This record gives sequence, structure tokens and C-alpha cells, in this order.
Amino acid sequence: MTVERSRWYPEPPDVIWSRIVAPETLADWVGDRDAVVDDVVDGERLVFTWQGDAGDPVSQVEITVTPDGDGARVTVIEHALEPAPTVPIGFRPRASASV
Repeated sequence: MTVERSRWYPEPPDVIWSRIVAPETLADWVGDRDAVVDDVVDGERLVFTWQGDAGDPVSQVEITVTPDGDGARVTVIEHALEPAPTVPIGFRPRASASV
């Protein structure tokens, strides 16, 4: 599965980039998850692999910053690298009986 989001900001690309890669900003976004940086093109692109919460699939996140008019466009694309767990349709957990 792939999820893509894009948003325009009224600041120049270099300002937006510095906000994305600032350690405190990145730490707030990534949280306490382990992430491995796969690729960086300074000022343009950051790619990392991580796993969200327990049970979430491992995914790769690509963040790009591009000039767009008087501002910058930030695009975030997240690709699941392994399938997410599935639950059969109609499955409902049963309450366990007490003995």
C-alpha cells in the first residue's frame, strides 16, 4: 500500500527543508521509533525506512521539497514494504470463557 500527501507552504524551499531535518522537528515526527536513513539529497529529498507502532508494516518514507510558485511543495510518500496483517471479513474475536 502507498499513501501520498502533498502540501504547499508560503516559505522558500530552503526554510522548509531546514525545518524538516532539524533534529528536534524530526525527532518529534519520528518519535521513539527506529528509523534508518536510506538517502538524502540535501535541500530536496529525505528517504528513510521505519516501522510505526507494533504490528504496523515496515515502510519507506520519501519526503521531497520542491519550489512551487512563491513557496515550496512538500510531498510525503510512504510505501509499505511488507504486507500489513489482515483479518478475515466477518471475523469477530470471541470472549474467553472463565473457568
